[in-house]
Amino acid sequence: MLSTPAFAVPLFENARVRISDHRLPAKTTTTFEHTFPSVRWQVDPGVHSLGDGPPTPVADKAVSFMEAGTTWVCRNEGDAESRQVVFEIKQPPRHTEQEVAALLAGAKFSTDVGTELLFENRLCRVWDFCSSPPSEPQTYHPRVARL
Repeated sequence: MLSTPAFAVPLFENARVRISDHRLPAKTTTTFEHTFPSVRWQVDPGVHSLGDGPPTPVADKAVSFMEAGTTWVCRNEGDAESRQVVFEIKQPPRHTEQEVAALLAGAKFSTDVGTELLFENRLCRVWDFCSSPPSEPQTYHPRVARL
């Protein structure tokens, strides 16, 4: 997935998904090559420039999706390490979009499994789980559900 694997630590892998922790040091540039469709989840805010583009703020919990075959250059313009958790989807969905819609419509209980739906497409749904009261520092737990 990364052309510079020194920045990626594998967290989990099976036949369907690979999850990696990507940490890009401050003022460092790398090239990302997506072999599989991938969901990227930003951990803490950051500042990135993509290719020759200008530095752009990236919000905490920002989610982006990359199709298989996508290659791009990213520079961490911030003064601190930038971290993303990457979920690579290694197999096609088990269900069609119509089957998923029918399953969701026929659910006996709510299918809202988190506190906020951050992203959804034909391959996955990404939910945020916030376990702390609003007055306390928050602990985030991203979840990616395969469709």
